[in-house]
Amino acid sequence: MNPEFISDLKIEEIKSILIVRQHNQLGDLLCSLPLFWAIRKKFSDSFIVLVASPENYEVVSGEIKTEKEQKSDYLFDEILVYDKFDYMGLLKFIARLRKYRFDLAVVPSTVSFSRTSHIIAYFSGAKYKAGVNSADGKKNKSGFLLNIKNDFYWDDEFLHQTRRFLDFGKLIGADLTKNEIESVILRLNKDELKFAEDYLIRNFGTQYHNIVGFHPGAGKSQNIWSVNKFAYVIGKLYKDYSMQILITAGKYDKEIIIQLCSLLKKWDLPCKVLQRENIRNVTAILSKIKLYVTNDTGTMHVAAYVNTPVLALFGPTEPELWCPLKSNCHNIKSPTKKINDIDENIVLAKSLELINPA
Repeated sequence: MNPEFISDLKIEEIKSILIVRQHNQLGDLLCSLPLFWAIRKKFSDSFIVLVASPENYEVVSGEIKTEKEQKSDYLFDEILVYDKFDYMGLLKFIARLRKYRFDLAVVPSTVSFSRTSHIIAYFSGAKYKAGVNSADGKKNKSGFLLNIKNDFYWDDEFLHQTRRFLDFGKLIGADLTKNEIESVILRLNKDELKFAEDYLIRNFGTQYHNIVGFHPGAGKSQNIWSVNKFAYVIGKLYKDYSMQILITAGKYDKEIIIQLCSLLKKWDLPCKVLQRENIRNVTAILSKIKLYVTNDTGTMHVAAYVNTPVLALFGPTEPELWCPLKSNCHNIKSPTKKINDIDENIVLAKSLELINPA
């Protein structure tokens, strides 16, 4: 990578920074966490604002400055929520942004190039606007709105999404070491942790430390492992190894949960489902379980960023690109790229290995 602008960027001028990450995908946002920390590390005294989606902003709401914290202890001074479906509200949102007098705006885009994100960055009034000119030969049609940009060739390097996002930090002189990436976590406050403890005691009793969580849903149907195979692994862990079972559900997982619970009840197995909770409470609960077995979906990243061991199941997508870049995240990849060709006994064996590491 050869940034074309670094000599023009005066670091000492950067007192306020806007990061535009208003996409709905939870996993993409969490893959950006190391980038956010790299920016905070480089611009430790700057006022940093994140623009996020109403669908996922809550997961990083614990990274906003609280009273008496030092700059190095938090990511954002503010998080602003932008609703892309509020078409009439864009002008008001931009007018609000301009009051901050941003010096730098960053638009990290790795999968697609959002015209709205680039418009927000451009009309924020920031002097410097950093992002992608092209990626793997695909031109960013909004790239003309940027004055700090580069052509990236991520596919050639088979580069993990987290490292792709960190390339935007490198454009402005910000980066993290491997150890620093490993240390990135989602912060939880006392109330959230207390909620998690109360929930687990209420549902599993005081001896709740042998819980395995399962997430049988996903945003994409090709990422969903068979309900029968999930039920098999759950049954073996519960009956043969005395593990307690917690099932998590997203807002679009209703049918999957109905199918799974029907099957578990038929086999005389418990079906305790965590749903209709805000993502911060779910995050706190996941921080206290022993293992999380999940399809390739957003909560996979949530669990990894609270240092819970994760076993992620991958079908058509590549774990080398999407499995959280944390040592606690393990994966099983389908040999055929069809997720239901993952053998349930392999998942069971790997689960037991992670529950009882040597």
